[in-house]
Amino acid sequence: MATKKKASRSAPAHTAVDHGESKFEILRNVTVPTLKMELESPIYIKAMGPHFKGKDQKPVKDPDTGEMKTPKPVDILTVTDIETGELRQLVLGAALLSILDEGYPDATYVDKSFRVIKHDKSPGKRYFTYSVDEVKFG
Repeated sequence: MATKKKASRSAPAHTAVDHGESKFEILRNVTVPTLKMELESPIYIKAMGPHFKGKDQKPVKDPDTGEMKTPKPVDILTVTDIETGELRQLVLGAALLSILDEGYPDATYVDKSFRVIKHDKSPGKRYFTYSVDEVKFG
């Protein structure tokens, strides 16, 4: 039986984060925690690669209809949290994904730094809005 090959989801091969363990050099991040965004609280990130689709999801029961539905895989962007220097994964909702893809065609956002602010949902809307600004540090 043939299996489908998936695109690599591993983090960049090397990071230069110093956690006070100067005797060790991290060669590869095997696990990358998620960066959670709070409403109206800016995050400062650097995009480390193009966004990719997360793992396929298992079917879940819809609470309204009782039907089993399979959620779509989420879009993920591997970033460096500029304030901490830590590698993180940012889950991109449709609105934020659209902002990046339209503002930076062909993944030209890679290696650029941004301030991202998540705003509350507008009345009658089902999605959050975002302010995204390209920034330069130092």
